[in-house]
Amino acid sequence: MFQVGQTVVHPGEGLCVVTDIRTEEFVKGCLQEYYLLRPCGIDGGMTVYLPVNQEKIRLRTTMTAAQASSLCETAASAEPVWVENERERQEKIAAVLREGEPIALMRMVQDLRAEQAKRRAIGKKLRHADERALQDATRLLREEMAAVLKIAPSEVKL
Repeated sequence: MFQVGQTVVHPGEGLCVVTDIRTEEFVKGCLQEYYLLRPCGIDGGMTVYLPVNQEKIRLRTTMTAAQASSLCETAASAEPVWVENERERQEKIAAVLREGEPIALMRMVQDLRAEQAKRRAIGKKLRHADERALQDATRLLREEMAAVLKIAPSEVKL
């Protein structure tokens, strides 16, 4: 269980701070304990309510500075994300984004950038869905790595 004040990673929202843990009754007669999360990358007071016993969306602790420093090398040996079949690739990309594991995210960024370079060489662009996935994964990784390395997100080299 995470503690109030702890920084965690939510697969969709990225870096968040646990601001409270409390019991709510959002469905009549169903009391449930929730983490209240404040995404670090968003100004304006947005709060995410996530059931403590949630199975589908898993919070995780942030990576360590050592893990962040070696992430590019570690990801190179991970399972490739790029698949030529677009439907299969989009399913694989969605799974990687949903899980939010840093090594898989980094491998996805590497694979998409390699494909982007190949396509640029022949005067083409990445497909829109691939470009969006690249942006999302890059944002998630930069945000987390910047926090653990104590640098600005713009200084993170992926």
